[in-house]
Amino acid sequence: MQSTVIDIKQSLKADFDATEDAHVSEIYDGFSKRFNRLIDISDAEVPPIDGGRVSFLAELFGASKPATSDWLSKDKPPKDGSQRDRSGEATLFRIVGFFLKHIQNGDSIVPARVVTWLRYGDSVIPCPFTSTVNDVTFRKLSPIAASVIAQESKTLYLNTADYDFAEVMKQTVKMLVNFEISQEVDISDTHRVIIQQYLLNNTK
Repeated sequence: MQSTVIDIKQSLKADFDATEDAHVSEIYDGFSKRFNRLIDISDAEVPPIDGGRVSFLAELFGASKPATSDWLSKDKPPKDGSQRDRSGEATLFRIVGFFLKHIQNGDSIVPARVVTWLRYGDSVIPCPFTSTVNDVTFRKLSPIAASVIAQESKTLYLNTADYDFAEVMKQTVKMLVNFEISQEVDISDTHRVIIQQYLLNNTK
């Protein structure tokens, strides 16, 4: 019995040793086009691609000009990093987080969603910056949004008169659309924290 187990292990190890590493490309088709679009829709006043953008971003993010040029024109993104990265390096998550601060309602967009879109495009995830909330969707999601806003305003000891309800409602509904949430039961603690931030940002 023991001999059989050893034979199986040896067979599996030989199979593993013969398995090649998956090749992960550094090139993501269309990345540069999407990355430049992210920059262009921000209010960060970054120069155009043919007017000093490479030098501007290299200095801003503390990156080399060749690396920055790769991001902007050769479909090679910065390394992923993470939302918790504190190394000071220009990781993709940190760069996305920076530009979301300079985009209207960017605080309602999940950075990971933007990172995925930048790397893989619309075929994998819709552009986070083109989602619009039509009247039908707004009416459908408004009761859910209103309910959660009421709960979170109570948590923050805020009365309706203390904040701009219409603006908080608009931002909350858009967040529900971005996260593809259609039922209150699907709203997580993270979503509630975001809604609390909407409330605090729109106090009178």
